[in-house]
Amino acid sequence: MTNDIIKMCINLLNEEHVKEELKEIYTPVITVVLDKLMPYIYLAIIFLLINFLLILMIFFLLVRSKIPSFSNIFYKLRFKTFF
Repeated sequence: MTNDIIKMCINLLNEEHVKEELKEIYTPVITVVLDKLMPYIYLAIIFLLINFLLILMIFFLLVRSKIPSFSNIFYKLRFKTFF
């Protein structure tokens, strides 16, 4: 019984005029939601770009001044004692 109802609903939703009606109903809703969310989306994108640039600058500063060369790292790893 319930399978028949589900099949009837699916068949009804697959008809073209029903799809067009649903698009006409939900298009204004989606545009309103996007209009309300768009400033927050822009702020999130700006925040992500600023974070990326800051992390990139920190990485370059670390590479330039703090991280020792690879030969020193391997030397320290070879002769390091774990006692």
